Amino acid sequence: MRLIPKQLLLILLLSCSMLSASEIDKDKGYELKFEIDGLRPDTIYMLSYKGNVMNHFDTAFVDNKGAFVFKNDKKLLVGMYGVYSKTPYNGTQLFIKFIGKEKTMSMKTDTLDFINNLKIEGSKENSLFFGMIQYSAQLGEKATELSNKLKDEKKDSDKYNKIKKEISAFRDKYYSYRDSVINNYPKLFVATILRTSIDPVIPEIPILPNGREDSTFSFRYYKKHYFDNIDLSDRRLFRSQIMHNKVFNYLDKMTPMIPDSIIKSVDVILKGTKEDSVTFRYFAAKLLYRYDTSKVVGMSNVLFHIANEYYKDDKAYWMDSTQMADVKRRVEMLRYNQIGKQAIDLSLPDWEGKKHRISDIKSDFTILFFYSASCGHCKKEAPKLLDLYHKYGKDVVSVYAVEGTNDRKKWEEFVKDLELDWINVADPDEKSHFRQYYDVRSFPTVYLLDKRKKILLKRVSVESLDKTIERDKAGDN
Repeated sequence: MRLIPKQLLLILLLSCSMLSASEIDKDKGYELKFEIDGLRPDTIYMLSYKGNVMNHFDTAFVDNKGAFVFKNDKKLLVGMYGVYSKTPYNGTQLFIKFIGKEKTMSMKTDTLDFINNLKIEGSKENSLFFGMIQYSAQLGEKATELSNKLKDEKKDSDKYNKIKKEISAFRDKYYSYRDSVINNYPKLFVATILRTSIDPVIPEIPILPNGREDSTFSFRYYKKHYFDNIDLSDRRLFRSQIMHNKVFNYLDKMTPMIPDSIIKSVDVILKGTKEDSVTFRYFAAKLLYRYDTSKVVGMSNVLFHIANEYYKDDKAYWMDSTQMADVKRRVEMLRYNQIGKQAIDLSLPDWEGKKHRISDIKSDFTILFFYSASCGHCKKEAPKLLDLYHKYGKDVVSVYAVEGTNDRKKWEEFVKDLELDWINVADPDEKSHFRQYYDVRSFPTVYLLDKRKKILLKRVSVESLDKTIERDKAGDN
């Protein structure tokens, strides 16, 4: 049984002053001394965190006694740092995390047990937190012994229930220790770190008018209060993995993979980080990239929302004019084709000059197929789409195929060779702006519209079309 969250077990806080204040600049600079018995002469690295990214911060060299010093004139900002060696010891990679805060620090440990043999001096904050880690490890060993005994007992027997109470008591001891640190030292960064591990306490589940419990109450409450114990604008937490992990756990595990739900969660995150420019920049950029590169259907809706809401009016201060122009162009390409929106009507001619409007199509579903007669991939996809079209018939599915290069000869050859008996049109005058309205950046580009001509799917495969049509047809019956 684990008494504390896994991420906290990884955190080793080291520190201590061994130099007088006169030996180092009062406002900046640091000198960090380490001694690890059993460490061989080697190059060793100090890493810093920005979100979940570790960056090289400093380099030191281990002497014959396992001692090394990181010394630099640059400021050591409060946050999580790490000591890293490429050489494994006892089958374990040397990677020790610590809170960087003191200008002077020292620690002693050995390669047999980096954690339990670590000795700290001079830093109240780090001593408290490391003491908690050692205490929780002791509780964990005892709880594990009891958990093993529990397996041999009959469920709900007196002995079984007694062991469960003992395990619960160990958990309560850990929580009591953690809470005492938070309450007695509320201004220390260690208290901030510990607060992030506290989950919302779910109140009693309410009873609905029908007499049943509200089955989704616990999840909704937990999600609503998920960030109660973390300040998203706290740059110190940004300089660790904690905030990054909390945010993406919220997106990946607490948020349904539905564009509208994701947009609401994104707003919680970006509005929460906006008070700190550095943290806001990190998450705004991460989320923009995440949903721009996502292959999940509908994520362009999220991308549009982020770009439209958080990359305007100088909010994205880190971008130059060229980058901002690119984002604005992307926004305009997405403005008219978000899933759930009414599709822009097109009225384009076939090669005999007769115009066909999307809005005149009466089928249950309309597939928009933007392609080039010179595109090899289009030639492979068109027959698959034709089979789908014939499978359902035009009462159920119509195909509105737009040739995008206006090469009349190749267009006619393409249609006749493949015997495409759906609506074949082109844009010879290039006045319809279909590329902008439907975000056509490459061929083929495929959309699925419902009977009201609202966008159901965009930029998808023929296989995805078939599954959605089959599903929605079954839902209508």
